[in-house]
Amino acid sequence: MRSGQGGAGCRRGTEGSNPPPSSGESANFRSLADSASLAVAPFERGLISERIKDAKANLRRAGKHQGGGRPFGWQFGKVNGAGRARELIPDPDEQAANVKCFESRG
Repeated sequence: MRSGQGGAGCRRGTEGSNPPPSSGESANFRSLADSASLAVAPFERGLISERIKDAKANLRRAGKHQGGGRPFGWQFGKVNGAGRARELIPDPDEQAANVKCFESRG
């Protein structure tokens, strides 16, 4: 139902929609469509996963940061190319602290 005040109104979920089919054919088709969607979903997830892995591998090959916070021992370079990918440049002071830390471990 819509309010008469000219603003946004509320509608019931069934209001304005088609009534449910009386025959079983539409229900069977709906079931078939749901089954097809469920069968395609894992394939789609696999494709998305592959695209993300490929994009991160390409960033690694190009020596660009893949996201998240700045790793200790490195500074961000200029943004190069499309997006926000940046080259990582070694920070000499932080790199020395990393070496000192690793040497003290053992």
